[in-house]
Amino acid sequence: MARKGKGLEQLMKAIQETIKTDESIRIQTNKQIKNLKGRKREFDVVLEMNVNRINIIIAFECKDYKKAVDIKEVDAFHSKCLNIPSINSKIMVSAKGFTEGAKQEAESFGIQLYTIDEVPISEIIDRYKMTTALISYTVLHYCFTKRNDPCLYFIHPLSQ
Repeated sequence: MARKGKGLEQLMKAIQETIKTDESIRIQTNKQIKNLKGRKREFDVVLEMNVNRINIIIAFECKDYKKAVDIKEVDAFHSKCLNIPSINSKIMVSAKGFTEGAKQEAESFGIQLYTIDEVPISEIIDRYKMTTALISYTVLHYCFTKRNDPCLYFIHPLSQ
């Protein structure tokens, strides 16, 4: 049985792979990271890189819900990250946005929020100087299964 939201996780990985600026950046889905108590916690997407001999970890939580993400999901993500001091940045991505309470909570926890919008493929190709060969099957598959039209979803930061 497929995990709910797995398509959004694969989409985020594909987007990050496409726009990454350094080949040494590692991007993984369903990454397990041990917390301070030695328990493994799973993160939807994790970016790892080394900058000036400092390991940087960015954790993504992807929510492919039918409605806006609420405060309880933001609290749960914050709680999961709290006992993992190696996480430098926390990002939540939602297909349907966030409630006002979730936005306020995320801001107080330093969690960046992103939502997904439709953008024509030609605009993405122009913006990132990509060829159509670089647009992965995963991205197009997600789009067709969600909306059944030839578009590409792309994340953008919510204005605070």
